[in-house]
Formats: sequence, C-alpha cells, structure tokens
Amino acid sequence: MSPELFDIIKTIGTVIGLMSPITLWVWNISSRVQRLETKSTTYPTNGDVHKLQLSIEKLLGEVKTLSAKLENQGESYKRIERIIDRQQDHLLNKDK
Repeated sequence: MSPELFDIIKTIGTVIGLMSPITLWVWNISSRVQRLETKSTTYPTNGDVHKLQLSIEKLLGEVKTLSAKLENQGESYKRIERIIDRQQDHLLNKDK
C-alpha cells in the first residue's frame, strides 16, 4: 500500500470518527425539536384563550349579579329579624 493511499484511508477514518459524534448530536437535536413540535400542538390556540377569557368575563358578571341579589336578601332578612324581635319582645313583655 502506498503511503498516499494510507494517508487517504487514515483521513477518511478520522472524518468518519469525527462524524459519528456530530451525527449523534444532530440526531439528539432533531428528536428534541420533534418533541417540542408535538407538545406545541397541544397548546391552546388564540381562539381558545379568547373563548376562555369571554367565559371568565361572563362568570364575573354572574357573580356580581348574585352578589347584588344576596345583599338584597340580607336586607330582607334584617327586616324580618327586626319584626320577629319586636314580636318576641311584645310576647315576653305582655304580662308586665
């Protein structure tokens, strides 16, 4: 074997030896990108987020409405409580 042919074969072996770690590195990056792409398809779209925002705003409106109704009921209960207290006082003090 001529020294030139030996040098060529040695150089090819070195290149192949260097290519193996690079190939593994590229393969690793490729699989990581593929996983990211797969995960990104499960994220909510802008439309989904907008629908969620609208639903939350609707719920906030309903909560405010219920809160106002509960305040009104609280006032009604206070009036009923005053009436019952007066009746109770009247019945307790009736014989005095």
